[in-house]
Parts: sequence; C-alpha cells; structure tokens
Amino acid sequence: LKNLNITAEFDDSVKYALAEKGFDPVYGARPLKRFIQSNLETLIARKIIAEDLAPDTVITVDYDGKELKATAK
Repeated sequence: LKNLNITAEFDDSVKYALAEKGFDPVYGARPLKRFIQSNLETLIARKIIAEDLAPDTVITVDYDGKELKATAK
C-alpha cells in the first residue's frame, strides 16, 4: 500500500474481530496470520483492483458482525 500511496484505516470493530477470530486457545495467535491474509489482505487487494484506486486514496475497513467491508475515499 505504501508503494501505491494508499492508506488503510481500520474501525475498532475490525480490531475486535481480529482478536476474536485470530486467537485459538490451542494454537495461540497463529490463526491470526491466516485470518489477516485470507480476509483482510484479500479484501483490500480486490478493492484496489476493482476500483483502480488513485494515489492518496484512503481505504476504510469495518466489520458488521458478519463480514469485513471496505470503502474507498
């Protein structure tokens, strides 16, 4: 994102979702990396590709209790 001059902002709900879905009592925080890669990184990448975002764009990610959603400004 830095190379594209795109900024990502995360709502507090995303942080709570990461903490909830990224922790397992047996594996600790190992699932966090997979959750971030498969959900958060993919969401942002698809947003960049679908909307052909210009430099200095801000992507805001929030969590509605079911899924992550991204908007670009």
